[in-house]
Amino acid sequence: EDAVKILLGIRDKYEAHHKCRFTVEAINAAVYLSARYIADRYLPDKAIDLLDEAGSRARMDAFRRRKEKQTSILSKSPNEYWQEIRAVQTLQEV
Repeated sequence: EDAVKILLGIRDKYEAHHKCRFTVEAINAAVYLSARYIADRYLPDKAIDLLDEAGSRARMDAFRRRKEKQTSILSKSPNEYWQEIRAVQTLQEV
C-alpha cells in the first residue's frame, strides 16, 4: 500500500528523532489501525501521527525506566554496597 511505502521512506527520520526503532510490522500495524479507528483524518497522515505518538511514548518509557534505575541505585544503604563488593570479591577468589 502507498501509506506503508511512505512511512518506510520517513522511518529513518522518526527513528532518529525518537531514538527508537520502528519495525515493518509496527508500520503495517500503524497503517491498518489508523485506517480502521481514526476517522477524522486521511492516510498517510493519521498513520504518521500514530507512529509519532508511539515513538514518543517509547522514548518517555525508556527515560522513566532509566530514572527509576538511577534512583534505586542511589537509594541503597552503604551496607548494601559493601555486601555487593564482598560478593564480587568472593566470586573473583573462586
